[in-house]
Amino acid sequence: MNPSHLQPNVSVLSIADQLCELALLAYQPFEPAPLGWTYDRVREIGEVRYRILANADCGILAVAGSDAARDFINWNSDTAIRTYGGYRLHKGFAGYAQTIISDLAGVPDLPEVFGRGDWYSTGHSLGAAAAGIIPYLLDVSPVSQLELPSGVCGFGVPNFCIGATSAKYPVQNAAFISSRWDVVARLPGGTFFRKYCKPNDHFWIDDRGLSTWDGNQLSRVAWYVGSLVLLALRKIAWNNSGAGLLKEHSLLTYLTRIRTAMKTLEADTYE
Repeated sequence: MNPSHLQPNVSVLSIADQLCELALLAYQPFEPAPLGWTYDRVREIGEVRYRILANADCGILAVAGSDAARDFINWNSDTAIRTYGGYRLHKGFAGYAQTIISDLAGVPDLPEVFGRGDWYSTGHSLGAAAAGIIPYLLDVSPVSQLELPSGVCGFGVPNFCIGATSAKYPVQNAAFISSRWDVVARLPGGTFFRKYCKPNDHFWIDDRGLSTWDGNQLSRVAWYVGSLVLLALRKIAWNNSGAGLLKEHSLLTYLTRIRTAMKTLEADTYE
């Protein structure tokens, strides 16, 4: 599952589909875990919430995004660059991720799959940024019962790293998926002269569910101007309604886009 070396394929999207469903559970603390997950814990630390799922073979760390725009803004507004062992990260989002690591390390009955590295980190929005940053932090400051995850998948993820850090992701199996019309996924999390980006393992999904490669090669000017033009056109098309823009950031929308993309790629494969 490493789209930095190939175009998104059915295998990548199939795993993303499963992890998207599990990421949704982070928002649904009273929803029972799917059959087969024998360990299920919901953890809350202030406005930070995540869910731990596990069975004998695999573990899942599903990080919820913010419940309100205010919470996201609070974490996003701390846009200072912080360096962790050579990795340059968004300070606010890294703080969110560090809160999770500190709490996770103190869970007394944490399943051993996390100590073996047989687990996935996933999340949506602010939760996706945290899920994506956790491997950077564990790579710099290892935790005894937390090996690096075997994979990471984030949905609607805002930009959270700087420059060369995007090409040095410590986990091989990673995928960060964004809708082309998702406002949050286009947030730079910084100033015009400080370009935050995503790891290179990132691709966009458009309205038809088709996957298109990103690679973080846009210049600062193209990034800002392109984002403004796209959002302006979309706003006009939706009769100045913000509801559509919020819908594009919904995790349920991502689930639909991924499944549409899978069908499209499968049809192309068999033609």
